[in-house]
Amino acid sequence: MRAKIEQTAQGILDARAKYPDSSLADLYDELTMPPQLRTAHQRNDRAVMPIHCFRETGTGPLAVQSPVKQ
Repeated sequence: MRAKIEQTAQGILDARAKYPDSSLADLYDELTMPPQLRTAHQRNDRAVMPIHCFRETGTGPLAVQSPVKQ
């Protein structure tokens, strides 16, 4: 699991590195976020959520996650 999170986190860094002249505000603008960066974050979210007992409750790019009730 740790290796998967490290891999997906590196994917975020790699995607951000493709835009060296962009500020974080530019990169993380909801309307203009580069598709590669959004995908990298979605992959990271899916890798991290099970650790924190969260599950996806939506399908959009900014889907809400909720705690899994035990």
